[in-house]
Amino acid sequence: MLEASNFDDDDSILKYILLNVVKQKNYWANEIAEHELKVEQLVCAPLTSISDQDLPAIMKTKKQLSRLMSEKETAASRYHHLERQKEENPTKFNAAREELEDVGIRVEAARDALAADMFALVAKEAQLAHTLLQYIKLQRAYHESALHSLQDTVPELERFISKYSALLSCDV
Repeated sequence: MLEASNFDDDDSILKYILLNVVKQKNYWANEIAEHELKVEQLVCAPLTSISDQDLPAIMKTKKQLSRLMSEKETAASRYHHLERQKEENPTKFNAAREELEDVGIRVEAARDALAADMFALVAKEAQLAHTLLQYIKLQRAYHESALHSLQDTVPELERFISKYSALLSCDV
């Protein structure tokens, strides 16, 4: 568009309009770049931090708890099977009972760890809400900036066109 506005007629209405449109487009390009940079820094970075740290920790702990629950079920099954034969083989029965108790303790520890991880994430609820609010505010600021720019440019271009049209009608 800028090349099209570079023809020789300095008083051309089209040249003036094209130059202003190019200025406006350049302004918007800068505004978009600034807006995206702010969104990256103030919104995406905190959300990425949570998704890269908190969520994997929760998933890892949940997977560990699931594995331990399966071990506990296996140990309980072995214990109940040996319970019927405890007089015949008390050593195996005692070992199965100790294994069940040990796995039970590890299951409870994993549950506590999962609860702690989840509470840590829930504790960030206010931070998450603030981050999302920050995104909305950035969107608002970007659109307000574009609106103000248009509110300044459009009337100026309308005045120029009206003035130019009035001059042309007087010349005729």
